[in-house]
Amino acid sequence: MKAIAYTRKSTDTNESQVHSLQAQKKEILDYAASTGIEIVACFSESISGKIKERPEFIKAVEMAKKLNMPIIAKSLSRIGRNAAQVLELMDDVEIIITDYGKSVDKDFLSLMAVINQIEVRAISKRTKSALALLKAQGVKLGSPSPKNGAKASVIKRKAAANEFALKMAPIIMNEHNNSKMARILNGSGIPTRLGRKWSPKTVRDMRSIISNLQAAE
Repeated sequence: MKAIAYTRKSTDTNESQVHSLQAQKKEILDYAASTGIEIVACFSESISGKIKERPEFIKAVEMAKKLNMPIIAKSLSRIGRNAAQVLELMDDVEIIITDYGKSVDKDFLSLMAVINQIEVRAISKRTKSALALLKAQGVKLGSPSPKNGAKASVIKRKAAANEFALKMAPIIMNEHNNSKMARILNGSGIPTRLGRKWSPKTVRDMRSIISNLQAAE
């Protein structure tokens, strides 16, 4: 199989974002090598995923249609932040996401596209709430104080964990027991938030977090 690679980072030009672009390409190439996929072209750009008319992305889509090849990216968020845009693309072009692997079907990717959009909105809302909380607690935003920085870091990590839990809720909250759910997630190539394999305990803990978040709504 031949495919066209696409990598994207936000317009932020800090070093970690630049490295992220390089890391995406490496992961795609490693995945392609391990699955027998030949990458015939790679399109990369620095632009917001909310923008539909992305020059390099348009080139990748046009080539994919012309050569009847799939587009391969690290995650659906690299393809786009708007669910409607991703769903429209999948009607014309096959998409392979290395985070999930080739074993997942179009329906699963469609579901994840919608979940990703919900996550983006939730992150924005919770980020504003976290900033308001920090301000109310007297934390000076942008202050070099180690104490303030540590407090902000804890809140940020907790918010990230909660966002991941909400993203996983439609997938993980079902009648399967913890052991079977762990096997399903691992078999589908879906890692934990820290990129690790699922175990019955991590599934149980995740379900507990989700239940607490849903009860608090």
